[in-house]
Amino acid sequence: VEWRAHSPTWRSDGTKVGYVLNFNSLRKMDPAPGPLDFGDDLLTVNEAELPDFVDLLAWGPTPATANQLLYVGNTAFANEGIFRVSEGSATPGEQLLSYEVYEQILGLAWLADGSGFVFAKKNFSDMFTVKSADIFVYRFATKQATPITQFDGEFAGRLSVAPDGTQIVFERASALVEEFGSVLVDPELWIMNLD
Repeated sequence: VEWRAHSPTWRSDGTKVGYVLNFNSLRKMDPAPGPLDFGDDLLTVNEAELPDFVDLLAWGPTPATANQLLYVGNTAFANEGIFRVSEGSATPGEQLLSYEVYEQILGLAWLADGSGFVFAKKNFSDMFTVKSADIFVYRFATKQATPITQFDGEFAGRLSVAPDGTQIVFERASALVEEFGSVLVDPELWIMNLD
């Protein structure tokens, strides 16, 4: 078995680090763990009830969202979505958005005030070829995802929101490693205003 830890995220109070172990095991651990410490389960749900693959885990940024998590979940040959769940939940959480599995989500980050999140998602042409990846903002109050970029032949990837909530920093490149891949080729870092 290949062991893989990915998508690390800090709890807003700094007491825990969350991460995904292997395919869909959501874990939390102390910031200074002992040797061979894998931490504890973030959720109490049976992993069989979670999506097949979990990626892009993000802990809420404010005291009010400190126990909230966002993650991208992918069910093989079905769909990909963004979920919101409470730490310790016995369910996979609420699926906020759903896309075709090939419309991969490449980046995910909370808005600084906890009112929503931003994400980057691949777009395809009518001929089913990947043409770009744009950044969207989702607000919990409206339950709507609104595009804030309109790239053509360029791709946004991993991203982060400034602590004051006014800007986004993101990866940007003109190619992906492969048509259905999620890794950008030689990305640069770009900054843009959220508005």
